[in-house]
Amino acid sequence: MTPSGTKHDDEAVSSAKLELFPPGTTPAKRRRRLLFLAVYVLAAALLIWPVYPMFSGIKPLILGLPLSFAWVVFALLVMFAALLLLFRADERETPKD
Repeated sequence: MTPSGTKHDDEAVSSAKLELFPPGTTPAKRRRRLLFLAVYVLAAALLIWPVYPMFSGIKPLILGLPLSFAWVVFALLVMFAALLLLFRADERETPKD
């Protein structure tokens, strides 16, 4: 029993599990979302050590931006493109009323 003294709390904790996808999610949708997650994590990893220090210099300038700033803009554009593609794919799959 828990300190609160209810058996119901123990059952709720023991039956709790991590669910990544709701029941009934199609395999194609799961694959798309996992691919999005992988791209997003990779793009986020581009902004932290050990990758970012390789691009933390001022020179060369890219479109007038220092290399370090252009690198951050690139990572954000990759994240935006991945999110846009996921949105468009989910929008196509959703039935319209």
